[in-house]
Amino acid sequence: MIIATYKYTISAMNINSFGRNGNSFPPVFFIVFFSFVLNAFADNRMDNLAEAAVKNGLTEGAVILVRQNGRNIHFDAYGTAEKGSVFDLASLTKVYTTTLAVMRLVDMGLLKPSDKVGKFFPEYREGKKAIVTVEDLLRHRSGLPAWKPLYCEDKPKEYLLNIPLEYTPDSARIYSDPGFMILGLIVEKVSGKPLGVFVREQFYEPMGLKTAGFMPEDVSAIMPTLFGGFEAEMMKDAACRTKYPETVLKGQVNDGNAREVFGGAAGHAGLFSNAEDLAALAELTVGGRYGGAGYIRRDTLRHFMTKDESGQGMGFVMTAKSLNAESITSGTFGHLGFTGTSVVCVPEKGLTVIILTNRQMKGMDEQGRYPDLRALRKAVFREAVRLADENVVK
Repeated sequence: MIIATYKYTISAMNINSFGRNGNSFPPVFFIVFFSFVLNAFADNRMDNLAEAAVKNGLTEGAVILVRQNGRNIHFDAYGTAEKGSVFDLASLTKVYTTTLAVMRLVDMGLLKPSDKVGKFFPEYREGKKAIVTVEDLLRHRSGLPAWKPLYCEDKPKEYLLNIPLEYTPDSARIYSDPGFMILGLIVEKVSGKPLGVFVREQFYEPMGLKTAGFMPEDVSAIMPTLFGGFEAEMMKDAACRTKYPETVLKGQVNDGNAREVFGGAAGHAGLFSNAEDLAALAELTVGGRYGGAGYIRRDTLRHFMTKDESGQGMGFVMTAKSLNAESITSGTFGHLGFTGTSVVCVPEKGLTVIILTNRQMKGMDEQGRYPDLRALRKAVFREAVRLADENVVK
């Protein structure tokens, strides 16, 4: 097909006489033309990946947005989604709300990564908890467990601050929701404002974002999620399990702790956005369109993007395994979300790769797991890098 199109184009444009008559075309025309053809076929490969994911039951809907140096090089929607669809971003909240808020407070001189958590909460002033810092929470090395169903407790926020540590701080990395819940509380205590209000005033509104935020009022463009199955399987309290049955949610955060304990706006989950607003937030952290524009100081960005021994940045994850992306460069960073969302940024290429899905709507498999997106994420990232490398207009 490519060969046939090529022959037809040559014949129709009389390429053999270019530079000799009025029907001729200069060589640069063909460079641009074949670049267009190559990019079109690369886009088709991306489309095929997404369409197969929908057809094979990985998700109901999906949006893929790839940006390079501030411009879209691939942007399309699949299945039940539209380009402007708004998704529950799940744990992307950890970086595009809470980590941004912490960085802003650092720039304001109100908070330091080295601050002890005990400075803010008396529950962290004795024993091993006394050495836990804000940076330990950001790097998931605080000693806190991965997850607890706080909404099964009578006093959930009090319980949160009294959760026993499971290992010595700074001795291991255990990805922890409770750690970021506490970070959200620290932001509120230091800023004097609710977490959602602080980030809206400091980032979302001045950046002109239309859909990024908590507890959206207009749910017409929001993709639904299915709550219950996976969290119910992890609950030990049978009475609590029956209290929260499987439910389709639209505009309410899927995470039970964020919804039931924090009213929809928590440090670990609750953020909603469409792909374009999310891309703006991602480019802020890359230092692109918004970086250095008064939102976050560049030296703060660099400090937060330094890896520890486990390859973890402050807030952001920076390993191929954590990002479901192969052959990444040393400066690559991003995050995944449990609902089926992900962002991967490659500063060296000016590249941002966003995948938004509502995979939970497909339900769990026989092993009690939601659809596995790892292969899709790896393939999309691979094609995104190919697009970036073939992109003529830099």
